[in-house]
Amino acid sequence: MFYRVAVDAQVDRLHTYSCNERLLRGTRVLVPFGARRSYGVVLDSVAAQKFPYQVKDIDRVLEQRPYYSPPLLQIAEFVSRYYLCPLGRVLALIAPRYLTPSKVEPDAEDRPRVVASTAVTLSAAQQQALQAIQQCGNSKPVLLHGVTDSGKTEVYLHLIAALLEASPSSPAPQFLVMVPEIALTGQMVRVVTQRFPQQVVVAHSALTVRQRWQAYRLLHGGKRSVLIGARSSVFAPFANLKLIVVDEEHDSSYKQSSQLAYHGRDLAVYRARLEGAQVVLGSATPSLESWHNALNKKYQLVALQQRIHQQPQRVRVLQAKPLVRQIDLPAVREGLDAYAFSETTAACIGTTLAAGQQVIVIINRRGFSHYLLAKEKGDVVTCINCSVSLTLHDNFQLLKCHYCDYRVPLAKVLEERPQECFQVCGYGSERIETTLRQMFPAATIDRLDSDITVRKGQLDAVLQRFRQRQTDILVGTQMLAKGHDFPNVALMVILHADHMLAMPDFRAAERMFQLLVQAMGRAGRGDNPSEVLVETERPTLPVIAAALAQDYHTFACDELACREQFRYPPFTRLARLELNSNNVEKLQATTVKIGNLFARSGDLRIRGPADPPLTKINNRARKVIYFCGRDAQELHTMLRSWLPQLQRLIPSGVRTIVDVDPQATL
Repeated sequence: MFYRVAVDAQVDRLHTYSCNERLLRGTRVLVPFGARRSYGVVLDSVAAQKFPYQVKDIDRVLEQRPYYSPPLLQIAEFVSRYYLCPLGRVLALIAPRYLTPSKVEPDAEDRPRVVASTAVTLSAAQQQALQAIQQCGNSKPVLLHGVTDSGKTEVYLHLIAALLEASPSSPAPQFLVMVPEIALTGQMVRVVTQRFPQQVVVAHSALTVRQRWQAYRLLHGGKRSVLIGARSSVFAPFANLKLIVVDEEHDSSYKQSSQLAYHGRDLAVYRARLEGAQVVLGSATPSLESWHNALNKKYQLVALQQRIHQQPQRVRVLQAKPLVRQIDLPAVREGLDAYAFSETTAACIGTTLAAGQQVIVIINRRGFSHYLLAKEKGDVVTCINCSVSLTLHDNFQLLKCHYCDYRVPLAKVLEERPQECFQVCGYGSERIETTLRQMFPAATIDRLDSDITVRKGQLDAVLQRFRQRQTDILVGTQMLAKGHDFPNVALMVILHADHMLAMPDFRAAERMFQLLVQAMGRAGRGDNPSEVLVETERPTLPVIAAALAQDYHTFACDELACREQFRYPPFTRLARLELNSNNVEKLQATTVKIGNLFARSGDLRIRGPADPPLTKINNRARKVIYFCGRDAQELHTMLRSWLPQLQRLIPSGVRTIVDVDPQATL
C-alpha cells in the first residue's frame, strides 16, 4: 500500500512511501529522506500504480492510534497555509518530540469522576457576565473586558463547572485554559485544581518531553478534563474540546517568534470555531485587534467593571482603587552613583516596610545598567555579533548581549581601551535590587527576571517565598505585571514608566499602556489600603494620563484613530520578510535586485528592502520587507504572487524568514 506523507523538512510538498500495514490518516512514521531518517505524518493513501520514481518503504510506524485527530490536522493545514510554513514542518513542531511507549508512564486506569469542589459565590456583576457568555455560546468569540481584580478567573471556573454539569455523560467535555507566561501556570493550576481535583494537566516548554507526552496522552484518552498551558497548548490532542479560555489575551508572549511564527490567541479562536467549542478572551487591557473586532461585532463584548475581594463563600465589592501617584523625574540622570529612586519613592518604601507590608518594584529592563558610554568619543560599547549595546550585569563585572548572549568581562574592555573614560548609563532590575539592599539592609529582597528564571526551580521558589510573605520587596521586569495575585502588596513602584515609547514600533504606546495598567493591578488586592507610584520622565503624555486613570476606552479610541490614519493594524494586515546573511556583500547585492524588481512593479503596498532597527544579530546582517494588505485575503494573494519571484533572486547563503501578522519590528 502507498501513502502520501508530510515530511519534517523545508519542502512544501508531500512524498509517497510504501508500507505493508494499513495506516490511518494522522499516523506518525519515520521515513528515509535523503541521507537521513525523518519524522513524517501519513495524510492519505494512494492507489497502486507505476510511479516514475523509486518508492521507498516507511522505516517505522510509531503508533497504532493516530496522534493527530482530524481537527488537529485541519489546524496544521491552516497554520501551514496562513503562516507559509511547510506542512511537514508544522506537524513536527506542534507535537512534542516522539517517545517510545516504554518511555512514557502508563495511562491512569480509570477516569476520576468529575466533581467540582465548593464554588465561590459570584458577585452580581460576575453573574451577569457569566450569563452573557453562556447566552453567546459558540456563536462568536467572547471578549471579557474585566478591570484588574474583577474576578475574571472565577467566571472562567463557573463556566467550566456549568459545561460539566450540562454534559455529565461520556465523552466528558474538556477545557483549555491558556496563559501567556510559564510563570502564571502555577497560580492558575492551584486555583483550578482546588475546584476540579484530579482533572488538571499542564503543558509548556519548561516541562520534559516525557511530562508533556504524559499530559497529552491523558487528554487524548479523555482521562483528564482541563489543560493549563502556554501558547503551544493550543495544539494539544483533545478528545472532546468544549471551551478555550485565553487569559491575558493581549499579551505579546502568545506570538511565537522563532521557527513557526504563529499567534496562540488567534489559533485558539480558529480551533474553537473548527471544533464547535466556545472561546473566551479575557483581559483588563485588550489588544487593539480584539477590541476592534468587538466594536465591529465580530466578537461579543462582555464587561466586568467592579473590583472585588473574593474569598470562599464571601464576595465584597471594592469601591476604592489603589491610590495612584505620578512622580515627575529629571530628564537626565548622570554619574556612576546616580540615585535610582526619587526621595518620595524611597520614603514610601520605608514606610511600607515599617508597617510590615510588602512592596513590588518593576523596572522593565534587566541587568545592572543599560550600556557603557565612552565619554570623549561618544560611542557605546556594542556586541561583536549584533548591532546592539552590551548591558552591564553582575554588579559591573560583566557585559552581556541580550540577543546572542555574547559576554565579555568589564575588566577586559577597560584593559583594551586604557586611555578612555567610560560612563555607566541607566539602570536595570539587577541594579535596583542592589540599591534596595543598600537602602534597606534589614529587608528581605528577591528579584524576578529572565536572568533568574533560567535557573531551574527559581521561578516557583521566588514566587512562593513572596506569597508566603518571606520576602519584603520583590524586584522584577514586566513578568511581574502579568496576572499574579498578591493580596498583601501595599505598594507598587513602577520605574522609568515611559522608556518603552522609545522603541521604534507602532505598538509601543499600546504596550506601555498595558504594562502600566497591568502592573497597577497587582496592588490593592487585599483588605489593606495600597498605593501605586509611577516614576516618569514625560508626565504630560496622553497615554500616561490614560494609564494612570486606568481609562482604557479613551486610550483605545485615540490609538485606533491614529492607527487608522497611518494604515496600521488592525485596519490593515502586515507580513514581514526578513533576509539575513553572514555575507554582507551578497545580502546587499540581493537587496538591490529585489529593490529594482519592486520599483518596476510600482506596487505601493510593499515597503523595502530596508534596514531594521537592529541591522545585525548573531553575526548575520539583516534586511526587511513589509507587505501590506487591506485584509488577510489580499495579503496572502500578494505573498503567493511575490514570494516565488523573490525566491528566484535569493542565492544560497541568504536566509529568509516570513512572519505573518508580526508583533515586533526590531
